[in-house]
Amino acid sequence: MDNIQEQQKILREAEEARLLRLDGMKLREEYHHIIDEYINKHDDISQELEDILNRGVYCGAGLKKGGILFTSINPSYPLYDRKPEDELPANFLKECKGKKHWQPYVDIAETFPDKNVGYIDLFPIRESSQTLFEKVVPTELKSELLRLTMKKIWESEPYIIIHTNKKSEFYWGTVEKHPWMGYKLLPIEDERLSAKGTLYQIIGVTGTPESIMLDEIDCSRMNGCFLFLTSFNRPWKETKEEFEPKRLNADDVHYLWEKAMLYHKIEKLRGYLKVSDNLEEAISIMRMAKTEEDCKKALEQELGLTTLQANSVFSLSLSELTALDSERIKAEIAEKKKLLS
Repeated sequence: MDNIQEQQKILREAEEARLLRLDGMKLREEYHHIIDEYINKHDDISQELEDILNRGVYCGAGLKKGGILFTSINPSYPLYDRKPEDELPANFLKECKGKKHWQPYVDIAETFPDKNVGYIDLFPIRESSQTLFEKVVPTELKSELLRLTMKKIWESEPYIIIHTNKKSEFYWGTVEKHPWMGYKLLPIEDERLSAKGTLYQIIGVTGTPESIMLDEIDCSRMNGCFLFLTSFNRPWKETKEEFEPKRLNADDVHYLWEKAMLYHKIEKLRGYLKVSDNLEEAISIMRMAKTEEDCKKALEQELGLTTLQANSVFSLSLSELTALDSERIKAEIAEKKKLLS
């Protein structure tokens, strides 16, 4: 039986890998379509831009739905690793070699056994100098490429996005004058993470016509996603010893993951716990909670449940809440309350 299960697991993982690779190749084709259209519309592009575009594209590593997504601005083009596009991995983080850039991502991903960590650059264009990238690549082309990246991120519905290039965080909508993606961001205070970056939660869109938001995207699917803006690159003015306490590590990412799981569990409970007029107040308190115990206290204090009732209600896992239909959950909660009262 064990051998059969192991074989089934191997076959399942091979199929998942095949589909991820196909998805990565499809994304490359879509990026190329945008670039080709731009070139065909503009016969006056600079030699610098033409040289950069001729390097091909690189689209990172795929993500299963509801996971952790690392993002940065664009792939580099270092002297020591100028492979042609067809030799680059498509959608596999472990295949992304290069200690300086990729290893921190791979090390963190390997601490999550469910393979729920992915990576994508906001732009697929290969250029090591961010200054040159911003100078040479026109806004029109960047907008079209970023719309496609946004769509891929939207389709994967990540619970956490960790953007690891502070200089390009404005693309996420942190600058009101230039909203780019145009997400409405709620700042979240967190003492543990404050020295390592800035934490937000996506709570909607600004609706401004200045953003590049796609009309066909149901923006609500991104609501609740935690966005952490940080940097994996040490500033040249800082020593390694000075920068290391500021670098996000695997423990920090697991802490963020637990925070995201807590939030999504609360949101699931929100739809089912119609037991008090104080529900909104309870939800507000629970959102600020740092642990499950704090959430249970909110259920007790604001909704008038006993400790046993709160434990019983909150013992439903996120996967159970997702899998079971609303009426069944309500009935189960009601039955537990009746038995415990």
